[in-house]
This record gives sequence, structure tokens and C-alpha cells, in this order.
Amino acid sequence: MLRLQVLFRGVCLGILGLVLVGCGSSDSASQGNASSHKQGSQHAQAAKATADSPPQQDPKQVIEAFLRATKQGDKQTVRALMTTKAVEEMEKHDRSIDPQGSPSAKYEVKDSELVEEGAHVLVHWIDGPEGQKRTTKMIWVLKPEKGQWRVAGVIIKLFEDLPPVPFDFEDPEDMEAKERFVEEEFRRRAANQAQAANQAAGQSSGAEQQSGPQSAASGQAPAAQTAGAATPGQKRR
Repeated sequence: MLRLQVLFRGVCLGILGLVLVGCGSSDSASQGNASSHKQGSQHAQAAKATADSPPQQDPKQVIEAFLRATKQGDKQTVRALMTTKAVEEMEKHDRSIDPQGSPSAKYEVKDSELVEEGAHVLVHWIDGPEGQKRTTKMIWVLKPEKGQWRVAGVIIKLFEDLPPVPFDFEDPEDMEAKERFVEEEFRRRAANQAQAANQAAGQSSGAEQQSGPQSAASGQAPAAQTAGAATPGQKRR
């Protein structure tokens, strides 16, 4: 059970790792960041001049393209399908958008619905070693941007007894706090499971040790009773 929980943690956090890389970047990445900042500013100016129109495309198609690019490690497509604010904020906090790819992963795009700030798309992400595949339910959050749906974050159901955890790509500081919470929660649960397993093993060992003397005592009891029963018989003679 503990091994499976560690595996599940790796799968869940690996989903974010497919899209985002932590602090640090190469010179070429820095050049790309500078270019993207320039493009982001141009997009922002265009957005001021023209209000976002309702997207005509199916949000599920956008997520299909986004996840396919994520699996293949297609950095340019992943960036293009994210909101301008998400790209700018990620790079401002030194978190480069660099999908690592996961050829073994599979996904199933399920339902979509329109919400107040955009659209939600339900996806089942399937990954893990052969024989230990795990299915993670997630809801991708999209926002309208210049008549197109763009990815702004993801909501993942990580713990059965806790609400889903939202990861807002447009707020990297909050996302990092959520990542720390998830990691700490997995560690806490793993420690509790290990402690419970040790206690169960200790109780089992103690029960076996107690059963030994009792068995020996019960084995001597019939002999003592027999000896005691012979004494009255001898007196009657």
C-alpha cells in the first residue's frame, strides 16, 4: 500500500512536471523568455484594443491538442495554447514552460461545461509502470482569449477525503504553495501508514509470544488433573 501511494504521488505531481519545469533555465531558454515577454506584451496591447469574444471552438478540442503536445514534449504548442497571463507569470517567476513528454501516458477527454469565467474539461490521465497504472481525474480550466479557448490551470483530485486541489497557472506563487501542501500531505499519510503497519506488526508479534506460555500451561493441565484424580481413588482402597 505504501509503495502504491508513493507511486500515486509521483504520477500526480508528474502531471504538472510534464508542463512546467522549476527554477533555472539555460541561455537559450532565457532568450526564448525575452522573446515571449515581447510577444506577451504585444498580445496584452491587442487585448486592450479588442475585447475577448466568445470562443466558437469546442474546449475539448483545445485540451486534446494541449495534452497531445504535452505528451510529445511540443513546447511551442503548449505555450501557444496557454493564456498569455499564464505564460508571462510563469516566466516572471522563473518557471519555464518546457514539457518533458511522457510516451507511456494515456488520457481520455470526457465532458466539458461552460462556467462563469470560462470552461472546464474533465480528463482521465492514465500513467505509471506496467501493471501499476493509475487513473487520475482532473479538470482543466480554460479562459476565453481573443476568441479562442486557452488553458489557465488544472484542478486535480488527489485525495479521496479532501476537496480537489486547484493549480492556477496564472498565479505561480499560489501554485507553488499548493505543490508544497500536496507533497507534505503525501508524506504525512505515508508516515501514518508506516506507523500503523509497524504497530500492527508489533501487536501480532506480542500475541504470538503470549500464546507460547499459555499453550505450554494448557498442555500440563491434564496431567495435573489426572494426578489429582488418582489420589481419592487410592484413599477409597
